[in-house]
Amino acid sequence: MIIAPINAIASWEGYEYQGHVAIYTALKNMYDLLEKGVEISSFELQIEGEEDFSIRENGKYISLHQVKYGAINLDENDKFSFVIEILQNSAKYGYFHIVNGKSIPKDFVQSTLKYIETLFFELDKSLVMKKSEVKGSEENEYIILEKISPNTKKASIYNILNYVCEGSKDKFVVEKAINKIKEELNAYTKKIHDDVAAYKKENSGSEQDFVYLTTYEPKFSTIKEARGASYEVISDILKIIHPEWAFFSDRAYSAFVYDQVLLKMKERITDFHIEQSKTGKCIITYKELFDLIDKNYHILFDSTGYQYYKVLNSIKEMYENYPQQSWTSCIYESCKECSSKEVCNLVKQIELLNSKNTEEKEKIIHNLILTTPEPGKSNNLPSDNLINRLLLEMLDEIKILRIEKNNVIQAVKDGTEFYRLSLDDSGEVRELQERLTKELQKTADKSFIFECDVLITDQLNQKSFLYNGSNINVLEEEQLEELKGISSDSIDKIRIDCNKPKVIRLINREQAKGELK
Repeated sequence: MIIAPINAIASWEGYEYQGHVAIYTALKNMYDLLEKGVEISSFELQIEGEEDFSIRENGKYISLHQVKYGAINLDENDKFSFVIEILQNSAKYGYFHIVNGKSIPKDFVQSTLKYIETLFFELDKSLVMKKSEVKGSEENEYIILEKISPNTKKASIYNILNYVCEGSKDKFVVEKAINKIKEELNAYTKKIHDDVAAYKKENSGSEQDFVYLTTYEPKFSTIKEARGASYEVISDILKIIHPEWAFFSDRAYSAFVYDQVLLKMKERITDFHIEQSKTGKCIITYKELFDLIDKNYHILFDSTGYQYYKVLNSIKEMYENYPQQSWTSCIYESCKECSSKEVCNLVKQIELLNSKNTEEKEKIIHNLILTTPEPGKSNNLPSDNLINRLLLEMLDEIKILRIEKNNVIQAVKDGTEFYRLSLDDSGEVRELQERLTKELQKTADKSFIFECDVLITDQLNQKSFLYNGSNINVLEEEQLEELKGISSDSIDKIRIDCNKPKVIRLINREQAKGELK
């Protein structure tokens, strides 16, 4: 063993692209095994360590997986490391997960053999303890023991020596390690030649790299694509283990199950990171994944909480795909890559939403949709398109819109006028009237939208919308004129007593941009 495992677990805390790819790969492998009637209890998904993730059976590596999201920059070290990791772990195969339109180099085998020759040259150099013992111009002619460190380039001579010597810089230990490394490199060279020869004998027209590795199919350009593919696999697994659920298990159900799997991964990674395990492995067994899929969640679907979950899930999916929308001003393919994400209001507000507890999230959604969602009536929930144009686009373009402590998304203009964002798509004012009236009948809290001067909707423009905590009316010009005579002192009292009239202005999203951008 000459290539050290890596531990970049901390970077997984945000569930980036590779996490979703890892889940899909494990789920797809599980489905293939179930379809063939193979027992899955001996299989497991390993996060990080040997590459970005790995599939194991009975503790032995089946496949190693490296994920590249965006540009593919692989030097000789990278190619050598991947091939040698496959060999030293006796893995059956290696895969690169890349986005559509990208490709990996076709010289892994040749690069590995060439790099081995380079390492032999490096290993033949004389040993010295410190840089001060040699002239600066001659430094590259020696192996300098004090430079042996884990914080060196992967697969460099100093990185390999550190791993094999277990951090020791003792000259005797290093000399012994060098002989060991040479023996191992010779063995790898022979195996590569033998494996390639055997492969070429059976596949004369194929590239020799295919003996060890290839590009994984399917390719996913976005997190949304990876998630969507996993939904389909979960649905296929459910058809095998619970065909009686077919009528009740739709895409929304699969998405819910997927989030349970994602949550399990989050918990496992977080626990591993907290424990700061250096020798252990971050493992999720297929049995754990299977149990999550096998669990009957349908009882939860007949609940208001699940309706809130569906809206939150739509926001999450639309946000993940937001930078790819042609009509956005985003110049990057993902928020992760964006150089302006630290000042982007959309990123800030979505991160703030994600940080809230379940009760707070539900209150935010309730205040956006202006109603308590009814179980089983998904048609009453905002569409993906509405979330895109009225929530995400507005948060992106109007920098002063933010989630406030009272769990509403609002902006304050000139320090006095409160603009509140909604996800109302009413085509006529009467539709909004009916929605609010119905909601007010359900609750004793009549201050639902009282602390609001301007309500931002998708389509409505109405300057005299009367809200009094019991009834909602559109005022005529004459009635509006009568209210203009109310003193400022009286208005302050009205703000305190939500059962007295409050005139709200309704504006559509384009007008909101004009007034607030």
